[in-house]
Amino acid sequence: MKLKRCSAEKLKRIAQRKQIICFGAGENLFYVFETYRNLKLEQKVAFIVDNNKSKTGKSVELNGCSVEVKPPDVLKEINLHKYIIIITALKQAEIFCQIQNICRNPGGNCYRAPNRRFELSGTIEKLMCKLPLKNFMVLNGEGDTCENVTALGKYMAGNNYFNKYQLVWLCDHPERFKETRQEKYINRRAYMTAKSLWELIRYYYYTGRARYIIFENQMVRKMRTDQISIYLNHGSPPLKATKGIINLPASLNYAVSPSAFSTTIISEQYSINKERILECGSMRTDILFTEGRSEKLQKALGTDNYKKVILWVPTFRQRKNTNRVDTDRDLPYGIPAVYSEQEFEQMLCALEENEILLLFKPHLLQDLNCLKVRESNHFRIVIPQELEEWQVSVYDVMKFADAMITDYSTIAFDFMLLDRPIGYTIDDIAFYKLGFSVPDVQELMPGKKIRDIKGLTDFFLNVAQDSDEYVQERRSVSKLVHDYPDGNNCERFCRRMNLL
Repeated sequence: MKLKRCSAEKLKRIAQRKQIICFGAGENLFYVFETYRNLKLEQKVAFIVDNNKSKTGKSVELNGCSVEVKPPDVLKEINLHKYIIIITALKQAEIFCQIQNICRNPGGNCYRAPNRRFELSGTIEKLMCKLPLKNFMVLNGEGDTCENVTALGKYMAGNNYFNKYQLVWLCDHPERFKETRQEKYINRRAYMTAKSLWELIRYYYYTGRARYIIFENQMVRKMRTDQISIYLNHGSPPLKATKGIINLPASLNYAVSPSAFSTTIISEQYSINKERILECGSMRTDILFTEGRSEKLQKALGTDNYKKVILWVPTFRQRKNTNRVDTDRDLPYGIPAVYSEQEFEQMLCALEENEILLLFKPHLLQDLNCLKVRESNHFRIVIPQELEEWQVSVYDVMKFADAMITDYSTIAFDFMLLDRPIGYTIDDIAFYKLGFSVPDVQELMPGKKIRDIKGLTDFFLNVAQDSDEYVQERRSVSKLVHDYPDGNNCERFCRRMNLL
């Protein structure tokens, strides 16, 4: 199966022989069917698939036709040769990968939704790619203030790189940022959501002529062979098994690794040759070595009023806007180790008794509808959107933390550089669907293993009493994972790439 482009007229001809499945029940679905109302394509739509569980079982009206919305797993149960799939969601590349993962070896055809707003996209892209490359550097993170690209961009801004390069940030909310001659902010999905021809031209002017394309999880494809694309990695080395889930583009030039040990895992999990992996450290960890703490962030978090601060950063179990659930264990409160109201109250009491502030920071991709806990004076939920509004990252928050609680997230490796206690919630380790990248994942978890509420409250007590029994084990793992624990990874990367 390939993801193809298709005009509305061609789609109508194909639909005379096959029924249509639309993937995506958002605004763009209605735009497409309203735009091509005269073709009466809605009469050939069998059903709509959407990742939003709240839409499942409901019907939508397409030009007077009522069409049912079903979950993505329905694609497993049908013969795709009898249908054509039209991706009407905005994240077309990601949805196409999801379809391939659901169906394994899918047959049939999959098309991008026809859209008159973007009929000129291909032409504009080709025109821009005929022009000479310029010293534009496109940066794309998971969010607007994601770790590696943000750290790299700040380093370049403060070290005379603006004399040579113009940074082009791809954002969800470019309006939050003030543009300068050296830094531009562009809607990362302008190729799908542009409201004007100028917005579309601007997007391809920078992405089609950029000398470097640098990204974390949200991948940006190269538009020409003479561009250099670099994957900075969102978590390294990956503890969760990601082989077949994260598919790096074949045209990728380089990926970044923090150590030789990590390179072996990255190469295996991402199916990339070691020769294309740069061992120069993770740029985001440089933030941990900068002096001082943000007074604005300190005031927003209110950390001054407590004896200890613990940062809890779990990986996601239920991915937002999808039916993806990575654990078979039911977490009724949306957090590990807490399984009843009594246990939640026990947690809050332990925090109060030990004068601890627990900052719970959900993963950027976590479905927050699954989070059933409430805040208190000692328990605060810090959602990723707040960090974006404050224009800081979780690495800025780490500086305030006396300890960390996490699980299978690679953020623990980075926190080890601060040499502070870590607790690992592993109550669903036997139920975790993805599996792990190493035979014994607990060997890379140098800290207290938390399986229940008692383990959680015992960890609080240890932190309050400055008890840290895993010092040597933690330092050994940190040395294994980090070849460069010096806070100079951005500089090292720029030297390796000969950027100046």
